[in-house]
Amino acid sequence: MRKVYLSSEDHSKVKINWLTLSFPEEFEKECQHSYTRLSLPQIRIALVLGMMLYGFFGLLDAWILPEAKLKLWFIRYVCVVPFGVLVLIGTYTRYSEKIAQPSMASLVTLAGAGIVAMTVIAAPKADQNYYAGLILTLIYGYTFTRLRFVWASVMCPFSALKR
Repeated sequence: MRKVYLSSEDHSKVKINWLTLSFPEEFEKECQHSYTRLSLPQIRIALVLGMMLYGFFGLLDAWILPEAKLKLWFIRYVCVVPFGVLVLIGTYTRYSEKIAQPSMASLVTLAGAGIVAMTVIAAPKADQNYYAGLILTLIYGYTFTRLRFVWASVMCPFSALKR
């Protein structure tokens, strides 16, 4: 891949697609490559911490809704956390640059959908406690994993659908 360098006077000439927030193709490929390569350490740490936090809130399930904890734990520990581990493993493959953004977007969507499913199970007794978790999940997923604007914009509505 050929590196593209811009002089200071070239910066004003580069056009940005305001819908996707991307550069023209000759700059975008290098930008994506650099962005992913430099972001991988942070992405890995964010994935590990995110899965630990998502799993840790299983204690809240047992405390607030002990009668439904097995259903809630199924969502957390059988659906979401293992998928997060797979995404983390995927960051160590040679395909990590191609799959990082779509796989993280899918994980954030699954984690958000898991929270929505928990609000349905918890309703009406404790659904407000779980719905606040959706906000935390989306903010965490879209900031610390360095998810690009386009992926976050497309996946957010799917995560946030409620009943």
